[in-house]
Amino acid sequence: MTSVELEGPSRPLQGMFLDKLRVASSTRRYADVPSLQEVAAEPEAIELEAACVYFDVRKSSVIANVVGRQAAARLLGALVQGAALIAEQYGGRVCDMHGDAALIILAGDRRADRAVQVAIRIRRYLVDSLRPTLSQLLRRTNRPRSEELVFDAGIGVDIGRMYVLRVETAGMTGAIWQGRCTNTAAKLANDTGSPCTVIITKEVFDALSPELRVNERAELLWTTEAELRVAGAARRVCSLVDLGPAGPDGCRPL
Repeated sequence: MTSVELEGPSRPLQGMFLDKLRVASSTRRYADVPSLQEVAAEPEAIELEAACVYFDVRKSSVIANVVGRQAAARLLGALVQGAALIAEQYGGRVCDMHGDAALIILAGDRRADRAVQVAIRIRRYLVDSLRPTLSQLLRRTNRPRSEELVFDAGIGVDIGRMYVLRVETAGMTGAIWQGRCTNTAAKLANDTGSPCTVIITKEVFDALSPELRVNERAELLWTTEAELRVAGAARRVCSLVDLGPAGPDGCRPL
C-alpha cells in the first residue's frame, strides 16, 4: 500500500471527527459539579475545584467467565447504582462509567471529607452486600477453585482542579473530565492491592476533618504515608486500614 493510499482515509475522518472537536479557548468556573446537560450547553470549558472518587472492579472478566456475563453485569450494575445513591447522599455525582469502573466527582465545601465518606461507604456496600451475593453464585458453579474468587474493587481518591470539556462527534455529545485528580484517582484504584482497598493522596488526608483521621477509639484510620509513582510523578499516599468485623447491626465501624 502506498503512502497516498494511507493518507486517503484520513481526510473524511478529519471532517467527521476533528472538525467537530471544539476545544474552548476560555473557561467558566463552576462551584458545583455540572450535569451533562450543563456541559453540553456550555460554550466554554468548565473549571472546577473537585474531589474525585474512582473505583475499579478487580478480576471482572474472570468473574464473568465463571458466573456468566448476565450475572456479572447485574453485579456491576448493582455496584454502580449503589455507588450513585451513596454519592448523591454526599452531594456527588457519577460522571463517567466504562466497563467495570466509574468516576464520582464532588465539589464545594468539605469535598475531601465527603469524598472519603463516599469511598468508605462504597467499600462497605461492596463487602457487606455484593460480596456475599457473588459467593452464593460461585457455590452454584462446578468449576474448581471458583469459590476463591472475591468481589472486590480498588478505590482511589484525590482532590484538585479539573476542566470539563464538551466533545461533539457525529451523533454524540459527551464530556471530558480532565485533571490530575481524575488521573491520579484512577491510577490509585487500578494499583490498589488487597488489603489496601482505599487509597487517598496526602492532599486529601491533609484536608480531612479529625473525625475522619481516627475513629472513636482514637485509632488511626489510615496507614502512614508511602510514596507511589503515578503517571511518572511521585505522590504521597495513605491507605485505609482494615474496616474490622461487622457489628450486630451488620455495619462496620470506621
